[in-house]
Amino acid sequence: MHRTQVTRYTSKPLTRTIILTIITICVLFACQSQRPAPQQRYELTGKVVAVDPQRRSVTIAHEKIEGYMDAMTMPFSLKDEWAYKVLADGDRVGAVLVVEGDRSWLEELSITKDSNVADTAKLGDQREAPPTTFEPFPASDFTLTDQDGQSFTLSSLQGKVVLIDFIFTSCPGPCPLLSLKLSQLQQRLGDRLGKDVMLLSVTIDPKRDTPAVLKDYAQRYQANLQGWKFLTGSTRDIIMIAAAFGANYEANEEGIVDHRLVTGIIDRTGMVVQEFTGTNYTVEDLMSAVERTLAS
Repeated sequence: MHRTQVTRYTSKPLTRTIILTIITICVLFACQSQRPAPQQRYELTGKVVAVDPQRRSVTIAHEKIEGYMDAMTMPFSLKDEWAYKVLADGDRVGAVLVVEGDRSWLEELSITKDSNVADTAKLGDQREAPPTTFEPFPASDFTLTDQDGQSFTLSSLQGKVVLIDFIFTSCPGPCPLLSLKLSQLQQRLGDRLGKDVMLLSVTIDPKRDTPAVLKDYAQRYQANLQGWKFLTGSTRDIIMIAAAFGANYEANEEGIVDHRLVTGIIDRTGMVVQEFTGTNYTVEDLMSAVERTLAS
């Protein structure tokens, strides 16, 4: 009687290979996710409109930034501290705008001074700007329309901490940086988003930013609409609300030409207790401010 020889194959080596492959892929993805965002660099020229050393902000009416954004007046942060002590209104500047992830700043600064102020603001002048402090103030109530076409009132959030910023969806530069910060912040907040903390983004371009446009914009940043609302309204209402929060702007038929970047923090009682200006602050800065406000 002939016996048939059966060869048994074990799956252990194959299983081990698959596991090692999966681990390798996970490690590669983890390493890739930890890589810093690539820097983008653009040449900038313009005229200084205002200098605020305490908030690390210089407002510049800049010319068109090729490959990035049209001419606009907006605040920038500077890499070098000395420049805040030297710059004055009316100075002409040239610089490199560096955009890295959700942050941006100016470096390689060159300054051309008006002859009338050159003698009083020389390079290396060590005089300190007078200290300023932020004075809390009551947040003005408002009623606007959200991305779903529903009426939304600020006073309905009494008892929650609110972060509010002012953006427009066609903005090529700073607004996406603000929205990226809030997108990352909502991930940090977890289940506190919507329950203890609300995020509000108000458009300053209501003619173009309809609820449908805002909803598309929200999807770009994976916004959880239970805790992050995108708001629009009449031009008159938007102008008044933006001014009430210090987010003044100017617009013409072609769109927004001047925009003060402000992110305000409103405490549980409806007081604006802190503001961030420009874009040179981190998600960690926002998170720390939220934690402090929740604990107060």
